Amino acid sequence: VRSGASLSVDELDDILTLRAVLEVGAARAAASRALSAAERENLNARLVELRSAAAADYRRLDSRLHLTIAELSGSPSLVS
Repeated sequence: VRSGASLSVDELDDILTLRAVLEVGAARAAASRALSAAERENLNARLVELRSAAAADYRRLDSRLHLTIAELSGSPSLVS
């Protein structure tokens, strides 16, 4: 994504499609695994953080939640 430039409709559509595929797939993969108590606690902590986030912190904490979900999917490639 170009920094500071507006995106074309096609570029925006591409980004949203990519995010939908990756984020839904990661969540589905994480949900299909038997998570340990520590993994469940970690996921819950990320959700609680995000729910109570100030506007200035929301984006960083949202990224942290999505990274945690990717980690819980069990796919190292998805995390990177």
